[in-house]
Amino acid sequence: MLVAQMLVAVFVVHRVAVAHRYATKYITVPVDHFSFANDDTFKLKYLMNNTFWDVENGPIFFYTGNEGPIVDLIHTAGFVREISKEFRAMVVFAEHRYYGDSMPYGNDSFNDKKKLGYLTSQQAIADFVDLIDHLRKDSALNRKRPNPVIAFGGSYGGMLSAWLR
Repeated sequence: MLVAQMLVAVFVVHRVAVAHRYATKYITVPVDHFSFANDDTFKLKYLMNNTFWDVENGPIFFYTGNEGPIVDLIHTAGFVREISKEFRAMVVFAEHRYYGDSMPYGNDSFNDKKKLGYLTSQQAIADFVDLIDHLRKDSALNRKRPNPVIAFGGSYGGMLSAWLR
């Protein structure tokens, strides 16, 4: 029993330590990217680490979130963080709409079919495109070309990464 408690404690401490290496940020995105009928917006959460980033030449490693809070997904993609030093990359983990803290209508997000209708892969990809554009604009002030973006993901998030291309 004591060994199990120690393992849980080590896991929790490691998880908190990894999460603290990322700045928590938000970007405002439209609930509906494809229609003028709904002009509602919401805050999309993302986590960013630019410790090793070479602003002039480094890429943006962009992890497309999937079915869960983004803070939980950081721990499944440690390789992205590990290779960021070698590639001098910024690492960004973007949360998928309707998961974690990225709820378009807060606690009411799942109470209405119309509101739930915005939970699509197309809308999520459009959120990610808006975030990438935002990141590139912030870094492009003194640059001649935009930073390259390499998308990562696993399972459904991997499909989002492929479709994002």
